[in-house]
Amino acid sequence: MNKAALSLERVYFDPALEETPWGLRALEAFASFRPEPRERESLKEELLFGCQDPLAEGKKVLLLAPYPGQLVKRCPGTKGYTCCGYWVINALLNCPMDCSYCILQGYLQEPYIVLNLPLDKAFEEVRRLLDLRPRHILRLGTGEFSDSLALDLWIGFNQEAISFFSQLEGALLELKTKAQEVDHLLGLDHRSRTVISWSLNPQRIVEKEEIYTAPLQRRLEAARRCQEAGYLLGFHFDPIIEYPGWEDDYRGLIEELFRHVDPRGVIWISLGTLRYPPGLERVIRERFPAT
Repeated sequence: MNKAALSLERVYFDPALEETPWGLRALEAFASFRPEPRERESLKEELLFGCQDPLAEGKKVLLLAPYPGQLVKRCPGTKGYTCCGYWVINALLNCPMDCSYCILQGYLQEPYIVLNLPLDKAFEEVRRLLDLRPRHILRLGTGEFSDSLALDLWIGFNQEAISFFSQLEGALLELKTKAQEVDHLLGLDHRSRTVISWSLNPQRIVEKEEIYTAPLQRRLEAARRCQEAGYLLGFHFDPIIEYPGWEDDYRGLIEELFRHVDPRGVIWISLGTLRYPPGLERVIRERFPAT
């Protein structure tokens, strides 16, 4: 089990879940944590005002909650920049991994992880999108506001999503991760309509800045296994971080990547730099003074 999943300690749920079949199924999936009913606002206040580092403590806490709005939304992008047309499936909000540079520290309003339910309504929303855009190829992903695989062994959504997308024309699903556990995905009939992507950085950055994530070598081994199972791959060098010796480290990273995977099976690679909205620097300096 990945380190991020092992960090999870407490599971709470909105009392309304006990009144729905899908809510009861979610409670059963997390039964080993002995989920307790909890009002959302009181949980938020407990973490914000009762913990020295609410964000660190929140990564150990999962709230199961009904989501009244649409799960599938346009990627918010960045103001003033051209958007690539990506769509986000908001299954999870917040992430059990704890990367020092993560923009979510200054973006989300709640410190804990939220599982938005019911997840299967996302499939209805995707079908409606495809009906409205019959001549477009839609790219959708679950890794914008969390890690796609970090809690998947309990949630199980990705298996359902891969099966659903395998039956669609005109849509690709991307699962974006820094995890290593892929065994549960290897035998699925994906029909090359799911892309499994890894965020990559040199191992010295992984060790220092990407807490609770899989080591670089484990990520590359997982990517190789997924490619052998027929999945398309994606890689995100994001953020690229400049430090003494960074050029040699990134050169070595790219060489190591293509010792593990066949580049002909890589559908996309992205490059990114640090997101630095107002307020994030203060959060990072407080939480990671040695970064």
